Amino acid sequence: MGNATASTTKRAVCRELASILKSSPLQGALDPKEFFMWLHSRFDTLMRGSTFDLCPVWDALGGPDRPQALFGLFLQFRDACGKLGLEPKLPEIFASLSAAQEAEALRLYLDVDDEYTPLPEAFLTAVEAETSPLSPSEPPPIALPVDSLAPILDANLRRELIMKVVQAVKAAPIGSQVDAGQLTFQVTHNLDDLVQGSTFDFSPIVDGLRGLSGATDADIWPAAAKLESTLPKCGLTLRPVDLAVDDETKERLLAMSARAAEESRQALLAAARGPGGRDQKASADSSENNQAKEEDRSKADRRKARASRLQRYGLQSWSSMPKNRRYIRAAVLTVVALTAGVFVYLTRPNRALDANTYATTVPLKTAALVDGFFAGTLDEAKWYKTPPEQREAKLRELENQLRAHGFIQNMQIRDASGSLVITTGSKNQLVGAKVIMTGEAPPAKPSAPSKPSPPSQPSQPSQPSQPSQPSQPSQPSK
Repeated sequence: MGNATASTTKRAVCRELASILKSSPLQGALDPKEFFMWLHSRFDTLMRGSTFDLCPVWDALGGPDRPQALFGLFLQFRDACGKLGLEPKLPEIFASLSAAQEAEALRLYLDVDDEYTPLPEAFLTAVEAETSPLSPSEPPPIALPVDSLAPILDANLRRELIMKVVQAVKAAPIGSQVDAGQLTFQVTHNLDDLVQGSTFDFSPIVDGLRGLSGATDADIWPAAAKLESTLPKCGLTLRPVDLAVDDETKERLLAMSARAAEESRQALLAAARGPGGRDQKASADSSENNQAKEEDRSKADRRKARASRLQRYGLQSWSSMPKNRRYIRAAVLTVVALTAGVFVYLTRPNRALDANTYATTVPLKTAALVDGFFAGTLDEAKWYKTPPEQREAKLRELENQLRAHGFIQNMQIRDASGSLVITTGSKNQLVGAKVIMTGEAPPAKPSAPSKPSPPSQPSQPSQPSQPSQPSQPSQPSK
C-alpha cells in the first residue's frame, strides 16, 4: 500500500505542477512535457516526508534571472502543493515577501509578455538588500544543464535530424565548400545545444558557414529554406535565421534548387537503366531464363553432379552406400534421435520434481514445474518446527537452490489451504508471507463430534425357575 500511495502522490504532484506551467504565460519558453519528465525523474530527491522542496526547481529554472515570471509561478506551485496535502519549501526570498508583494508578483506574472523584463524597481527595493537573495553580492543560482530540459531524441530521430541538416547544407550553393564528414561530426556532437525545446537553432551553423571564404547569405539561405520545410517531419520547427537575402534572390535560388533536384532525379533514372537504354528488368528476365534452363537438365546429370559434390566432402548418396554402412548410419541416427527425445522429455515444461531435493531448506510436500515455472506445496508440519529466527536463512538457501536450477522466476509455493505463502519478488528474490515467517503453526481444526449412540434397551429380568417337583417315592414291588 505504501508504494502505491507514493506512486499516486508522485503522479499527482508532477501532473499538477506541469498543468500550472502549461496554463501559464511561461509555457512558450518552458516545455511542460519536459518539465513533467524532469520533476518525475527527480521526485525522490525533492520529496522529504510530507515536505516538497521547490528550491532545486527554482535554481534549475534560472532563479532570479526571470523574477517577474518565476515569482508568480512558484507562488502558484506553493498553493498547489498545499491543496495536495504537502508542505512546500520555497526559497528564502519568499519568506521576506509580504501579502501585498505576493499579490504584486502574481499580477506581474499574469501580465508577463513573451519578452521577459525585470521586476520594477519599487518591487525590488521592497525587499531589504541585506537579506534578499536577489542582492548582487549573492552567488548566482545553479543553472540547469542544457540536456536536463532538452527534448527526448531517440537514436532514430537523431540520425534522421543529422541527415536532414547535412543534406540541406550540401544541397545549397555553400555545400561545395563543406566536407560532409566534418559537418556530420560537428552536428552530432552539438545536437543537444542546437535543439532547444521544440525548435532547432540553425544560427551556430550559419555563423560557421559565414566564415568560409567567399560565402554570402544567399549561398546559405537555401539550406535554411529546406530545413524549414523538412524539420516539421521530425516534430521540430526552425528558429528564424537573420539572412540578408531579398525576395527576388530567394525566388531565383528556389528555381535553381528545383532544377538541381530534377537533374538529380534524371541522373538516378539513367543510372538505373542498362546499356542502350534498356532497363535492368530485361537483364533480370534473362537471368531467370538461364536459371530455368539450368533446372531443365536431365535427372541423371543432376544426380551425377550431386554425387560429385558429396564426394568432395567425403560423403556419398544413400543409394550408393554399402548395406553395412547403411545400417551403421541408421543406428547412429536412431541413437541421436533417442537422445534428443530423452532430453526433450526430461526438460519438458510440465513435470514433477523430487520434493526431497529441497528438504534441507524449506520442506515441501510436492514440487513440480507448471508451464516451466516452479510450483510447490509447503509441508507446514515440518516448517513450523523451524525457529522463526532461522526461517529467513532457510528461505535464502531455497532462493540460491532455485536460482542454481533456473527455477527462480515466477515461482510459487502455497500452503495446504491454497494460499500463496512464498513467491518471487523484486530483483528475483524470494518473499515469504508474514504468517509463515514469524507466526506459529495454526491450531488444528477440531474434529466434528460423533453422534451419540442410542441407549441400549434394559435387559428383561430372567424368569425365576420353577421349583422342581419332588419326586414321588417309588411303589414297593409286590
